[in-house]
Amino acid sequence: MSNKAIIYARVSSLEQELGGYSIPAQLDLLKDYCKNKNFKIEKIYTESMSAKETGQRPAYDEMIAFLRKNKKTQYHLIYEKNDRLLRNEYDSADIINLARNSVHHIHSVREGLILHKTAHPTVFFIFTMFSANSSLYSRNLSLEVKKGMNKAADLGYFPANLPTGYKRGNKIPGTKRSREIIIDTEKAGYIIRAFELYATNMYSYKTLADKLASE
Repeated sequence: MSNKAIIYARVSSLEQELGGYSIPAQLDLLKDYCKNKNFKIEKIYTESMSAKETGQRPAYDEMIAFLRKNKKTQYHLIYEKNDRLLRNEYDSADIINLARNSVHHIHSVREGLILHKTAHPTVFFIFTMFSANSSLYSRNLSLEVKKGMNKAADLGYFPANLPTGYKRGNKIPGTKRSREIIIDTEKAGYIIRAFELYATNMYSYKTLADKLASE
């Protein structure tokens, strides 16, 4: 068996802010795992990206492309747990296909799973269940955020960053969070000027930006 290992560690922006699964902490765990298994780490992929949608993680995509290209040279893909590797059904299917159609071994350290072409069917079943749970969490979180934003809008609160040229004013009586939306007098002149210039049909977005910067 080969001792070549690849490490993958990921956090999303929100998790970074909360300090839950920092990349350095993941790397420490994964490096210790490789050391105990006498694996030689040849590549380390890290990124701070959401895994909700497929094709949105450059490091992950690069890693998968490398493993597919070298499917006859055995590597051990090491990651902390399922939701660090993926958050959607499409990536889950890719990982299963990679395990079944290559000589690679795919290790979920905290969950104690190792996927490979001769692994028992129950290993793939458990991996699929973990993947489904990871996907459900991500999709449910999206629904909850949208529900909260819609409720905030119903109460008169603007649930997003305000457009340039506006700012939040005094609290609206009878509400907990809502504040008046008022014109940002420091920026209003620039916004008016931008529209005036653009209305002449003489400027692209870039030349308009250059013109405003020069003024």
